[in-house]
Amino acid sequence: MSPNTPYLELREDIATANASRMLATAAGLKVSLRPHVKTHKTVHGALIQTGGKKEGIIVSTLGEARFFAENGFDDIIYAVPVIENKIPTLLKVHASIKLFTVIVDCKQAAQVLFDAKDLPEDKPWNVQVMVDCGYGRDGVDPEAESTLDLVKALNDHKATRFMGIYTHAGHSYGAKDKCELIKIGEKERDTVVALASKIKTYLSVECGSVSVGSTPTCSVPVSNLEGVTEMHAGNYFSYDTMQMAVGSCAEADIATCVVTSVMSHNHASNFVLVDMGWTAYSLQGVQFPDLFGRILGHPELRVTKCKQECGLVSRVDGKPIDFSKYPIGMQLRVLPYHACATAAMHRSMWIPSQQKKEPIASGLWE
Repeated sequence: MSPNTPYLELREDIATANASRMLATAAGLKVSLRPHVKTHKTVHGALIQTGGKKEGIIVSTLGEARFFAENGFDDIIYAVPVIENKIPTLLKVHASIKLFTVIVDCKQAAQVLFDAKDLPEDKPWNVQVMVDCGYGRDGVDPEAESTLDLVKALNDHKATRFMGIYTHAGHSYGAKDKCELIKIGEKERDTVVALASKIKTYLSVECGSVSVGSTPTCSVPVSNLEGVTEMHAGNYFSYDTMQMAVGSCAEADIATCVVTSVMSHNHASNFVLVDMGWTAYSLQGVQFPDLFGRILGHPELRVTKCKQECGLVSRVDGKPIDFSKYPIGMQLRVLPYHACATAAMHRSMWIPSQQKKEPIASGLWE
């Protein structure tokens, strides 16, 4: 028996195929794959992404870090810059597993790590430096002298162990086509490889990890990743219509959807009312009507508006709806514009009954 609508549905066969394809891509490029687990936040999903291993993942919230550490995962990267008020929780996770790595992109963040109280003398922080490869959100300037100063400080201080460099080509989500994705991926690679060489030349320090990635640049990869040790991505587990638009995937590769039920017919205003609002779908992407609210198997329909607890479904061409085709109680499956945002609206994912009968518990969400 399925849960009450609206709920998040996962096609495990599609997600598994997506994960296997990404593992094969990494192997073909002779790098390791470090999956980001923020899309689903589940042990089950992480094991699918890693090929069954409880190690080598990325998280971006303290809740995720705690949850996966408590569930036996090791070699976890917390991939957002550290700040002082998170140190107590980070210390607990750091102490609970063999390898927990944090990220910094400025000297102030490094100083927070240097000054942390209760850090075991025999277990310094494992630290990677975030590098800006063109995204412009976070990360050090790879050309700046201050970047070498930061690496030297981390390498020299007894409280930190410099592990390498990490970059994220988040701007790839705005690529217009696959050619642009390749160019972004090449710059992403070239930026960190050049910086790793500079660090070795000027500081005589090796970058144990040189990490690149985003779902678009990993789904449409460059021809080689020479000089890179690992690639990271997360959204590929389920994909979405945004990824479809940039060329990362086809609609058939989208593994999640929100299942919603028809509640009412509004003949006067020509729309079908469903029980999925923004609290079940999110409003990200609403400005892109061709991608937002696409309904699986019904290309003639779109969710055109989302209220808090309900949504309005209209015909794409604006013609009168034949309401007999969409009876009260009928279930519709709405593809996410951004799978990470949609998944964050839910506490669990439901596997269709022909695959599994029980939902996957989501763990702790923060």
